Amino acid sequence: MTLRIVVALLAGALAFGAGRAFGQEGGSPAPAGTATGAGNPADAVTADAVAATGEGGFAARIAALEQKAKEIGISISGSLSLSYNYNLAGPDSRINRIRVFDAEANEFNANLLDLVIQKKAEEPGAWGFRADLDFGEDAAIFQAAGFADGDNFELQQAYVTWVAPVGDGLTLTLGKFVSLHGAEVIESADDMNTSRSFLFGFAEPATHTGFLASYTFFKQVCLIAGVVNGWDNVDDNNDAKTFHGCLRYTPCDTFNLTVTGSYGAEQPNNTRDHRGFLGVTATATPTRDWTFVLAVDWAQEEHAGVGVDAGEDATWQGFAGYVQYQLCPAWSVRARYELFDDPEGARLGVPGQTVQEATLTLSWRPVDPAEVRLEFRHDVSDQHAFDDGDRVQDARTQDTLSLEAIFRF
Repeated sequence: MTLRIVVALLAGALAFGAGRAFGQEGGSPAPAGTATGAGNPADAVTADAVAATGEGGFAARIAALEQKAKEIGISISGSLSLSYNYNLAGPDSRINRIRVFDAEANEFNANLLDLVIQKKAEEPGAWGFRADLDFGEDAAIFQAAGFADGDNFELQQAYVTWVAPVGDGLTLTLGKFVSLHGAEVIESADDMNTSRSFLFGFAEPATHTGFLASYTFFKQVCLIAGVVNGWDNVDDNNDAKTFHGCLRYTPCDTFNLTVTGSYGAEQPNNTRDHRGFLGVTATATPTRDWTFVLAVDWAQEEHAGVGVDAGEDATWQGFAGYVQYQLCPAWSVRARYELFDDPEGARLGVPGQTVQEATLTLSWRPVDPAEVRLEFRHDVSDQHAFDDGDRVQDARTQDTLSLEAIFRF
């Protein structure tokens, strides 16, 4: 199934480009009567390449696809991440509690192959698209409702953009895209640490499906706003829609501040009870070697409490601080500390729980595409939440070591 999806997306992208929807300046289709013979660079893959068989036939087809993609401005990139995680308490359950992509203890993991196919749209009048095809154990974890089929595949993003000729360009996006919330992302290659924060896993959504409009004012302020189905769903679970947006301020190259928000009904078959989210993320790079990030989340949802707080309005909030120091071109050290509070248990499932964690990550990049990370993480809960040997959820702390290999392309 996943292979058919990949082939269909590649074929569709090239066919769309060959039809000049992306190739024409301003995104216009080819004029009526335009020649479409072998001499036209917008044609589909040549007949000779398509007919090629036997040794070298597949290579010829790939070369033709690469040439066609280059002609119409399509790029292919991505990353691969693999890891091993060890829980120092040796839980019989082999579970790291309250984790996201590293919940399996004492195991090797083929985490994620992220394949990105895109055509950027940057100038007014231009059209573009992006598709992120994700394979691996992580893909099964963040599958959006409507796509979740138990397979280790997720269409993380699939959207079309058009830069409307309004002012300097009003960018309109329709489809499935990653959330504007938070400091971390799905791909480990684009995060500081191997493990994900509590905020990423439990306080924030990962993806949305809907419509966004964005516009940049004075080259320093970017406003993004739109409507989506909700949090982490392709198929809406009710008849309401959710507002999603952000305001990003970049006064200089070394600092930016992002304020994000969303508001809407998120519970199944329920349009009465609403969830509101507000997030703030600040990033500073005062020197070439130092990077600092601070993320703060706050959310409230009506009638979302569980346990003794069942039916009560729920809130959750937290913050995470990150620091990276570049020791030399190949080596860097990163640290993260965070606190996440879930009083009514709406996100962690246990009323009154507060968790904290401290993470230290050493990164080595022997060559530009490759990276190796060694990470130690210490979790603390104010309740018995973690496993220790044969004792299930009997400990208040959890310590793990992880080794991760990343390759970017």
